[in-house]
Amino acid sequence: MKRVGIIIAVIVLLLVGYLGYKQYQASKTTGTPNTISESAETVGNAVKGTIQDLLLAGKSVTCTVNDETAGGGTGIIFVSGKKMAGDFRTTVEGETTESHMITDGTYSYIWSSGQTEGVKIKVDEAKITPGASGQPGSNEAFDLKKETGLKCTPWAPDNGKFNPPTNIRFTDLSAMLKNIQQTTTTGKTTTPQGSPCDQITDAAAKAECVKALGQ
Repeated sequence: MKRVGIIIAVIVLLLVGYLGYKQYQASKTTGTPNTISESAETVGNAVKGTIQDLLLAGKSVTCTVNDETAGGGTGIIFVSGKKMAGDFRTTVEGETTESHMITDGTYSYIWSSGQTEGVKIKVDEAKITPGASGQPGSNEAFDLKKETGLKCTPWAPDNGKFNPPTNIRFTDLSAMLKNIQQTTTTGKTTTPQGSPCDQITDAAAKAECVKALGQ
């Protein structure tokens, strides 16, 4: 059960982080200087920055990610415009989790190694602010807005990297994230009819989903 909870935390934080990036991107003034855009062009150069800034740069790069802080982890990401694919390894309370994320510009898909189920979210349907009360802390997984070590090289885009695996069943959690947004805005927990947790077939994962939503 503890391992399932860790996986749920990883999934929620990655979704919240990416959606926070989308909201930030929408409000960002055109032409604002970006340090990562220049750093990413330097082959083999290790820099400090955020994955969010890397995405905002609009480059086609592949980067290794190394978070040396407590509870951090490692990963590799492939970026091309608004698309991203990433493989991450994080350790929380002695439990190591390998999680994967693909964003194809319309949906974000997230799943963990060894699992047959994952989640997806239509990124344009939700506006989530990271760091809101009740959301996982940044030490539980990779936070796209957290400064971390990046070592990037130019990359010739391979669109196959942005295709979700066909052997994973993805549950659409758009409704759940809308509920989180509503809770963050009003301060009151609302229970949507037909909870997205009902779509999760694994009993332990479903229980953790319900707990995370406070239902």
